[in-house]
Formats: sequence, structure tokens, C-alpha cells
Amino acid sequence: MAQIEIAANPDPRRRARVHLLLPDAKNIVMLTPAMFSRAVALEKLGFKAGDAVHVAAAEEVGAAVLLSCDDRFCKAGLRHRKKLRVAIRNALEWIEEVERANDAR
Repeated sequence: MAQIEIAANPDPRRRARVHLLLPDAKNIVMLTPAMFSRAVALEKLGFKAGDAVHVAAAEEVGAAVLLSCDDRFCKAGLRHRKKLRVAIRNALEWIEEVERANDAR
């Protein structure tokens, strides 16, 4: 999904810069039919198509948390948290929580 989203960016300079943030090809998760099936079910909960694929992929690889700066996506994740196998969190808030937890040690 990240590759698709990056390719859709009309600004070639920004597209090139963001592409540098991708992991090595061997660490990129290939989408599977099972992920797309799960994404369809997630869309029925109200997730946008692209977000649903992100969630399905994160669930499939066993991620504990899926970080985003999209408030609407994070709210949907919170609203449907009992139906998801991955937590969807605001990236900045999650980093602050991790830092506070580390400081408390």
C-alpha cells in the first residue's frame, strides 16, 4: 500500500524523498488474497479502502500497533478496537506514551 500511495503522489521530488523511507525490498510485505478479504470486512465497518488494507496487512504480520497521523483513521480504530487484531494509534501520542513509560523506569 505504501508503494501505491507513494506512486500516486504527483510531485516527483516528494515521491522520491518519501520512497527513501521504505524498507529494503526483502522487508516489504506482499499483499495476499487473505489480506484483501479481511480488508473488505474492515470496509464494512467503515474503514476507507486503503486504510482497511493497511489494517489487514498489520494484522496478518502480527503487528502490535499500527501508527498513523490520520485522526479519522485512529478514531475508527479506537471505535472498532474489539474487532481488530492490531491497535491503531496516533503516532505522536504513542511516542509520547512510550517516552513517559521509559522515563518512569
